[in-house]
Parts: sequence; structure tokens; C-alpha cells
Amino acid sequence: MVLELILELKFKIPMALELILELKLKIPMALELILELKLKILMALELILEQK
Repeated sequence: MVLELILELKFKIPMALELILELKLKIPMALELILELKLKILMALELILEQK
């Protein structure tokens, strides 16, 4: 029973670490996209205001 749990942990910890590393890469990418969107929204608002 204990051995089974240890083996399961051995298997799951590397998987978890891999997911964490993937997130580390994806979070900056997501933040970059959010900033780009913010800029585009501001530009769009500016255009709308200019047209009035």
C-alpha cells in the first residue's frame, strides 16, 4: 500500500512539475496578448471618439 502510493507520487510529481513549467511559459505569453489587446482597444476607442 505504502509502496503503491510512493510509486504513484514518483509518477505524478514529474508530471506536475512539467505542467508548472508549461504554465510559466504560457503566462508571460498570455500577459503579452492581454497588453496587445489593451492597446488595440484603446486605439479603437480613440478612433471612435475622433469620428464623433
